[in-house]
Amino acid sequence: MKKTLMALVLSITIATFVGCNNSSNVKNSSNQSTVTQSNETNSTQDKTPTSQQNTSSEDKVVITNIDAWSHPTKDVFKSFNVVVSKVELTNNKTYPIFYVTLSNNVDSKHKVFYENLFKSIAVANGFWDYRLVDEKESIDLQIQCDKKTKTVSSVTYNNDKSYFSNLEVDNTAVENDLISYLQNTVPEVKSFVEAYSKNTNDVKAIIYVDRQPDPSSKNVYLRDYYGIYVGESHPDHNVNIYRFAINKDTKNIMFYDVVNDKYMTLDEWRASRNKN
Repeated sequence: MKKTLMALVLSITIATFVGCNNSSNVKNSSNQSTVTQSNETNSTQDKTPTSQQNTSSEDKVVITNIDAWSHPTKDVFKSFNVVVSKVELTNNKTYPIFYVTLSNNVDSKHKVFYENLFKSIAVANGFWDYRLVDEKESIDLQIQCDKKTKTVSSVTYNNDKSYFSNLEVDNTAVENDLISYLQNTVPEVKSFVEAYSKNTNDVKAIIYVDRQPDPSSKNVYLRDYYGIYVGESHPDHNVNIYRFAINKDTKNIMFYDVVNDKYMTLDEWRASRNKN
């Protein structure tokens, strides 16, 4: 009897020990699973912000050292007395935002000034869309261009698309006459165009009337002369080679030295070229 009772007690003890041991294993397994899941969650949380930050930083290039900055539009801003403080390049560096201090008010009096400014920048920028921001005056100008027709198609001024809706006048016939007159009168321009006509690459010669006479200007050349741009057309920008001015009444042709902001007669220009 005693032997039977001892055997029963021993069986119960062994069963209890095994049950506790299995329960402990289940808890450890559960804890291990929880820790693993937690680590995976933290790993995902760590990666997500970093990935988003990299995407944002890679989408924008900011240029603040304007003295070291080199681009065809830089000479345009200089000739219009517009100061550039910063340039932001977005959309894979194809959309520039120029932070500037404008030299004239945006009003009807300076209509021609802004028409000339918009087109001159467009020409130098290869007719890619761009934006001008004057933070001090709270001016935001978004310029859209038509690369096929080589024109400024629309200007949005502080979210108003109608302000400059009648800005650009179709002067195609007048401009074509001026371009033909320049080529026929200045052999250097004609030779330049003919040389590039033989190119088989993407670089071509271009000639544009990028500035109309501005009646509001006190500068005689800006008031009485058309501005003619002669340069190279590249896929993503244009490079200025020559700048000329043609008087609206007398058809007198002057050469414009962009670097020194100086107008010269054709004889003076040719003499300066021979010296160099």
